[in-house]
Amino acid sequence: ACHAPHGSSHPQALQEEKDKLCETCHDRTDGDFIAKHHGLEVSYKACLGCHDPHGSTNPKLVMEISHQPLSEGKCEECHDKPKPGQPIRIRQPVPGLCYRCHKEKEKELKEQNVHTPVRDGSCTECHNPHAGRVAGLLMKPGAELCIDCHTENKSDPRYLTQHKPVREGKCVQCHEAHTSPEKAQLTAPLLTLCGQCHKDKAVNHPVGGHPMGEIKIDDKVVKVLLCTDCHDPHRSRQKKLLKGETWACQQCH
Repeated sequence: ACHAPHGSSHPQALQEEKDKLCETCHDRTDGDFIAKHHGLEVSYKACLGCHDPHGSTNPKLVMEISHQPLSEGKCEECHDKPKPGQPIRIRQPVPGLCYRCHKEKEKELKEQNVHTPVRDGSCTECHNPHAGRVAGLLMKPGAELCIDCHTENKSDPRYLTQHKPVREGKCVQCHEAHTSPEKAQLTAPLLTLCGQCHKDKAVNHPVGGHPMGEIKIDDKVVKVLLCTDCHDPHRSRQKKLLKGETWACQQCH
């Protein structure tokens, strides 16, 4: 019904263009269709924003993870009551609309470091407002979403080593997705964060007596030496994520 078994001029071997396929079975002018969509004049282009075309444990093939107002059938929580001939309208612009329920996220804006989409009020740049397949209604799973903007951290064979969280796509192991009092939206102060996994590197690293961390300020550069002074936190062409084979040492020696 949806896919041509042998071939098609449309992507995924669809029988029709994606926007026209649904209307081969579903008439959006039908009274029952209109009632089920609360009178909202939905477009066929929007079908896959709420429905899984293949299967779901939810009624009406609504995707597995849905926004609470959608799952409760309360479209009017976000949308104005429909009027004949009027396109669907939200009650107020994003992010104000989102903050009506997610008040704690608005308070987070007072933090020192705010993720650019959050600062710009672009909630739907990362989150689907209706339904999706990823926890948190994210547009894509984990690192796939982050890499859309942070392209410098895409997998690249030219790099010898990748930090394990980067390799496993666990950006939020080190970074807060929305806001943080720490630079780069780290989940904790840098030395504390690195120490959560690298407990044996807190002092005397890389050799005994070498100044490292807040317990001793290096005399040569008159500053606290941090992990990122020598290591790249994401990837490197050198072993041990070093910024250079001897570069880091030469900055002081």
